[in-house]
Amino acid sequence: MTPKDRRRVGKTALQMPVLGFGTCPLGGVYAAISETGARATFSAARNGGLRLYDTAPWYGLGQAEHRTGRAQSEQTRGDHVLTSKVGRVLRAPRDRQSHVPPAWQAPLAFEVQHVFACDAIMRSYEAAWSRP
Repeated sequence: MTPKDRRRVGKTALQMPVLGFGTCPLGGVYAAISETGARATFSAARNGGLRLYDTAPWYGLGQAEHRTGRAQSEQTRGDHVLTSKVGRVLRAPRDRQSHVPPAWQAPLAFEVQHVFACDAIMRSYEAAWSRP
């Protein structure tokens, strides 16, 4: 198995890389990661041939998605696959002074709402595609 290998998804024409890069650690699941360290990690993954990047709003309360977006914005659109998750919506805390984020190392300052309704999932999907 190599980073260039792809497999068809179900009975669709969609081809996905069989190896990918999961960004949960860049959200601070184990330790706080610097922006420089995150950039170097993305660069190493790309130089190693990885073209599938998986992220989620939950990872560092948006930290991993932001870092993934910044790293991918420098790449040619269409030469990589980006996956994310739905169901966790990030919002600014009502009371920033008393806000205590979940157990992430250096997360962004968001509150998480668990929303699995169809309209919320579609908003997440549409927001992902509306970005340049």
